Amino acid sequence: MLFSKKYNYLKKGLNKKSGKNFRGKITVYHKGGGNKNLYRFIDFKHKNKQGKVIKIQYDPNRSCFIALMFNFIENKYYYILAPQNLKVGDTVYNYSINDILKNKDIKVGYSMPLYNIPLNVPIHNIELKQNKGGSLVRSAGNSAFILKKDSEINGFAYVKLSNLRIKKIPLVCIATIGKLSNPYHSLVNLRKAGMSRNLNKRPVVRGVAMNPIDHPHGGGEGKASGGRVSVTPWGLITKGRKTVKNKKHEY
Repeated sequence: MLFSKKYNYLKKGLNKKSGKNFRGKITVYHKGGGNKNLYRFIDFKHKNKQGKVIKIQYDPNRSCFIALMFNFIENKYYYILAPQNLKVGDTVYNYSINDILKNKDIKVGYSMPLYNIPLNVPIHNIELKQNKGGSLVRSAGNSAFILKKDSEINGFAYVKLSNLRIKKIPLVCIATIGKLSNPYHSLVNLRKAGMSRNLNKRPVVRGVAMNPIDHPHGGGEGKASGGRVSVTPWGLITKGRKTVKNKKHEY
C-alpha cells in the first residue's frame, strides 16, 4: 500500500456494459452484474527502456498476473505482463529496433526484436506489425517460439503458437522473452454460482430446455434431443464449423 497513491494514473474506472450496445440491445449473451473493476494500463508497446519489478499483482481484466515496474530513467511507474520466474527486485530491459545489431542478454522479461531472439526460446506479447504493440500470446501460461528466421533484417520469423498455428511475422516486431505466469488459471474451481456472478457471468441455459419459440432445439415431450445437428439460437451450425479466417500473416 506504500505505492498506491503514486501510480493511480495507471488505472481508470470501467463502465458496465452488461453485454449491451448503445441501443440497450443484448449483443453479448450471459453477461451482467459483477464487481466493480479498475482497468490497468499495460505497456504493450514497450515504451519504457528499463524498469525494476516492484511487485507482482492480480489483474481482474486478464488471466495472467501483471508486474508493477519502476522506470529509473523517467522516474515513473508502469505495468507489464508478468512472465513466470520474474521476481521482485529484478531489472528488465526493453530493446528497440535501434538496438537490433547490438549484443543482448536473453533473460526472462526482456523485450527485443524477433531478429535478436534465438530459436526455440519461449516468447509472449508479440507484435504483428511494427510499433503497433503486442497482440499475440497474452493469456495465462501461454507462450510461443520461433521455428526459423530469414537471414535479412527485412525478412520474417515463423512463430509457432500454442494452438499449433504458424504465423509469419516481420523480424523487426518486438516480443518479450518467457512464458506467462499463472499457468493453472484454467484449473480454478469457482465453488459456487455466486463467484461466477461476481465475475460478470450470468447463467447459461441449454437450448433443449427451452420452448420452440426460444431456440431451434426447444420443445418436444420429455427430454427430446432436438432431432437435428447442434445449432445456435439463429440456426447456424455450431460444432465443427471454422470460426477463424485465414489471414495474410499465416504461414
